[in-house]
Amino acid sequence: MTVPGVTADFTLMARADRIDLLAEGSLRVIDYKTGNPPSRTAVTEARALQLRVEAVLAAAGAFSDVAAGHEINSLEYWKLSGKRSAPGEIKSASPDTKKGPAADDMSPIADLLCHFDDDAAEWRSEVDEKDQLNKFSDYRHLARIDEWRVLAGDEEE
Repeated sequence: MTVPGVTADFTLMARADRIDLLAEGSLRVIDYKTGNPPSRTAVTEARALQLRVEAVLAAAGAFSDVAAGHEINSLEYWKLSGKRSAPGEIKSASPDTKKGPAADDMSPIADLLCHFDDDAAEWRSEVDEKDQLNKFSDYRHLARIDEWRVLAGDEEE
């Protein structure tokens, strides 16, 4: 799917783990996880966009086996641990439409693409503070945040 950008068009592509066509004709978009899935809040606030991108593409008919025009019924993460005591868990990731746009609304994705396309955009070296799943970054040591705080006089006490 092509999305217009400021300086160039963007091409959105995705490989969905699973898309179910439900009896009433709507779609359920599922992503399998072996670790902790993003929260429903992260999806609603557009901090976790994978399922949203897949929903937009599915609604537009961008997947070869899914015709355009279907409504999105739900977004779900299926956590598959393989443990005997709790082999799996289904977690709804459908956005809370009272707090944000619907699952197939392109606006959060378009906003992010415009940010990517802005040469003057600020890019933080650390993950979003609200992102509790990624408290520990493999790249934090490269950011050298603590060293910059000392230089700027912003030391935490």
